[in-house]
Amino acid sequence: MIFEIPVLAALVLFMLAGAIPVDGGAQTVIFKTPVFVILAILLGLSLLIRSLRLKFKLRHAPVHAAHLGAILILIGSGVSAIKEVKSSFELPADERYTVSEFAFKDKGIVSLGFSLALKKLEIARDNTGQYKATLRFIIPGSPAVEREMLLNKPASFNGWRFYLTSFDPQSLGYAGITVRRDPGRRIVIVGMLILTLAIAIIFYFGLPENMINRGEK
Repeated sequence: MIFEIPVLAALVLFMLAGAIPVDGGAQTVIFKTPVFVILAILLGLSLLIRSLRLKFKLRHAPVHAAHLGAILILIGSGVSAIKEVKSSFELPADERYTVSEFAFKDKGIVSLGFSLALKKLEIARDNTGQYKATLRFIIPGSPAVEREMLLNKPASFNGWRFYLTSFDPQSLGYAGITVRRDPGRRIVIVGMLILTLAIAIIFYFGLPENMINRGEK
């Protein structure tokens, strides 16, 4: 435990630094630095070793689950840092104009695997005054699929997520869109759910007495 505390504290500082907004999202580069990666690996290995050293008993299950959740979060974050692709662009509100590939930073030209068009941009009819974009996804040989997208509600299709980031409020002629594919996102979500549930169980039922009085066995 003495080893994990400073490592975890350092990782928290990195995460706080990475959460400070910077133009172009450059702050996320900190998560790809060698120091952050090494710290994350050390913490993951420490949790794994600690979990393996703990004799499996039913009363220890929440502790094992907490370790598993933390490890999954670290794995998912690592996958995201390596495999995530993200790009921003402007798309005219004309379904005749389609795009199927984009230039992604550090990834070159990446194909979406389908064509994308902005069918229309309008004000949502729900008394909120929000702008709503309707995206049209086209796969050859398959019926076109449409998804609605709001400023705080991204659209998803075939593993990609699309965010409405800007728009033309005068003519509603174009929209700024950010496209992102993050294969580690689901792993992180599963890890967070497991960790949250495990912590809730530990707080409610408490740790086994042998772990409190004599340390982990």
